[in-house]
Amino acid sequence: MERLIFLFTESHQAKDVFADLLLKELIIRLLQTQARFLLIDNAESLLSDHRLAFVIRYIRENLGQDFSVESLADKACMSKSHFFKCFKNTFGVSPIEYVNAERIKQAKKLLLDHRKTLSEVCFQIGFNNLSYFIRQFKRHEQMTPTQFRKAAKHSNH
Repeated sequence: MERLIFLFTESHQAKDVFADLLLKELIIRLLQTQARFLLIDNAESLLSDHRLAFVIRYIRENLGQDFSVESLADKACMSKSHFFKCFKNTFGVSPIEYVNAERIKQAKKLLLDHRKTLSEVCFQIGFNNLSYFIRQFKRHEQMTPTQFRKAAKHSNH
């Protein structure tokens, strides 16, 4: 959206061509997001006939494990390159980006329990490196896990 606004404020000769391409990209991203939500929300009913839905369920049920694109492709009975391409085209993110997003969702729930240390949360959800976990958390939530925990504590009081 920011790029569209910037484009409309510019007086460039090819403004119409760029606007058309940006709108197409926006529509594709919206469709990918809708497909992602449909597959994720209906993973249970789609399990029998959709390999990506099976992988989504597998990821959710095994967040504490290490995942590689190869191992996920094996679960989907696809080659690594075909799986990666299908996953990215369907969900708009790579398989590992999706795994990290799911781990961050789980981390947010676990961080509400103040008895758990940051390291315990990190390793419980499958991250092997605390600094990587903190970077990923900040990338997804725009705050560190400690800041999230403090904000959650203050909002409950």
